[in-house]
Amino acid sequence: MRRGKPRQVLYFYYSSASFGSSAVKFFISEMPIANMPNPQRILILSTRGTDAEPYVEAANKLGLTAVLGTEDGAEPALRLCFAQRESALEVLQYALEYPLSAVLAVDEAATPTCARAASMMGLRWHSPRAADTCTDKTALRQKLTVAGLFAPAQVGVPDAREFGIAAILEAGKLRVLGAVALGSAAPAEAPKKVFEAALLAVREIGLSQGPVSARIGVVHENISILDAAAIIWADYGQQLTFRIPLVDDNISLAEVVVRHALGMDISRIHRSSRVRSGK
Repeated sequence: MRRGKPRQVLYFYYSSASFGSSAVKFFISEMPIANMPNPQRILILSTRGTDAEPYVEAANKLGLTAVLGTEDGAEPALRLCFAQRESALEVLQYALEYPLSAVLAVDEAATPTCARAASMMGLRWHSPRAADTCTDKTALRQKLTVAGLFAPAQVGVPDAREFGIAAILEAGKLRVLGAVALGSAAPAEAPKKVFEAALLAVREIGLSQGPVSARIGVVHENISILDAAAIIWADYGQQLTFRIPLVDDNISLAEVVVRHALGMDISRIHRSSRVRSGK
């Protein structure tokens, strides 16, 4: 008897903790093994398609097919509603037919969907719990306040200095891509303690694998994490004073994020050293 190609059965499940369902549910897919390896496709999640353009360009430069998942009137492969947790299951169902090398989010609204989908597919990204914390600003400030990293009294203080940083987290290690001084009162360069505070904050939030942004206030010797996100805020990358210490000037910030999501080594294109978590 002639045998067909070997096949692999994949089981995916989601729990009530992640999706608010009253029962654990399973998705079962049977795929030819030959169709599984090395998919050259990346899914980019963005509320607006125009915000994803730098990441699409970066993916194309690396020889990938970039697929959009958006809420707006662009022409994505996926039309999603990021406010609904089930949107991660729509991503998963798409990936069962069109395997993905990576999935990434470029704005905060898309990060919970990205995190849940990546978690179920075993792809590189932050955990769902950490993504939820970052998007719920009340929960974020409560967590940082308990950890002694957020001081509401510092917000709006006249002599306060503020800095924005963008970084990539690699297994708990913070690789700073750049820093920007926010407001006229801030000096051109951020002091070292700003980066140390950022590392403490992302560890407290639970971020571990992917891009991060933070807005940090400094009043005299006191440091306060004013905001944080599991993405790199677009306006940071657009400011002229924001410099990324890369060996190759032709590599954009978006390309660094794409390379990391794919599991590529970004240390070869990055000059600055990592801030270690001590773990």
